[in-house]
Amino acid sequence: MIRIFNNQIKTEILIDDTLSWIIVTPKMHLEPPHIQIEISVFFMLSHANECDDCKSFINAFGKDSIDWFIEYGSKKYQIITNDIGKGDYGSNKIQQTRFSEFNTGTLIVLSLLELDVNKLNELLEEAENNEEYETCSRYRDLISEAKK
Repeated sequence: MIRIFNNQIKTEILIDDTLSWIIVTPKMHLEPPHIQIEISVFFMLSHANECDDCKSFINAFGKDSIDWFIEYGSKKYQIITNDIGKGDYGSNKIQQTRFSEFNTGTLIVLSLLELDVNKLNELLEEAENNEEYETCSRYRDLISEAKK
């Protein structure tokens, strides 16, 4: 099960990755780490007109936020919501294909940061050394989220 959520606004999207028409491809070993979710015959952008949770998630794209997370494979990741529209490999996107013999549905690519306490502490220390205080605050918040 994939869980996309935001605790600040109490929003949650569940995707059952055991269904045959959902293909999940984690690419955590690549740079940037990301996950690709393909959902056949489901149109998320259209669905968001009727679903407040999906609409909130889509509206977060392009904004700098540390409030959106995904749980997959017993790990938790922050979704890097401001990484959109760049066209770079691994950048966030939600793409619908309606009129095609192949791949009809929705493709979701999410750029991620793993919430590993040790790695986050290293990033926090680096930000402190560089006197990047706003970044330090973000990493402290993410460390707190990782410990939940």
